Amino acid sequence: MDYLGDIQTLRNMLLVLINGGVVLRLVYCAIYASASYDEKEIYFKRINNALVFGVMANLLIVFKDVILSYFPGV
Repeated sequence: MDYLGDIQTLRNMLLVLINGGVVLRLVYCAIYASASYDEKEIYFKRINNALVFGVMANLLIVFKDVILSYFPGV
């Protein structure tokens, strides 16, 4: 069994799901922000929150990979 390959595949799938979800959320909020003048500020705040989530989630996975590369036996 190739556990390392399975973990790498799971990591890649997780990154695709996170990035895809963030992009879909950005598109959704942009469409509703352009359609609703009264709630435009709310949707821009939601866009900002989605971007922050995407950056933090990607950085967390990158930091995990860097830490595991320094300590390969862990």
